[in-house]
Amino acid sequence: MHTLSRFDAAGYSYGIRVTVTADQIEQLPDSVEFICEHFGAERIQVEHA
Repeated sequence: MHTLSRFDAAGYSYGIRVTVTADQIEQLPDSVEFICEHFGAERIQVEHA
C-alpha cells in the first residue's frame, strides 16, 4: 500500500493484478472496491489460481 501511494503521489501510471482462488471469490468485489477507493490504478487485472 505504501508503494502504491507513492506511485499515486508521483503521478506514475500503473495497473494491479489480483490472483483469486475459489475460496476468495466472494471477497473479490470488496477487494476491487478497496483498490478503486484508495489508489489510482489505471487497470485491475483478475487472474484465477
